[in-house]
Amino acid sequence: MVREMDIREVVIGIPLNMDGSRNDAVIKMEKLMHSLETVLEAPLTGVDERLSTVEAMDYWKQMTSRQQKKYRTIDSLAAALILERYLKEH
Repeated sequence: MVREMDIREVVIGIPLNMDGSRNDAVIKMEKLMHSLETVLEAPLTGVDERLSTVEAMDYWKQMTSRQQKKYRTIDSLAAALILERYLKEH
């Protein structure tokens, strides 16, 4: 799919602790990213995902049911917020 859609970079949420420190989940994600980079042939960028689900829940509560259908789940909205955060920073 990466080749078919000409995706040039993949953004992945990194689950840092609230104080910004790394934990076991971060280490697992970094290993996954390393494995995926060789297979996908596209650079992967890790983005801090702290509080993305909380932020998504706040947005979700304010959305109409039609808007909620666009995202389907709070997790997909959180992923969109992570991507938006990355795009603003770059």
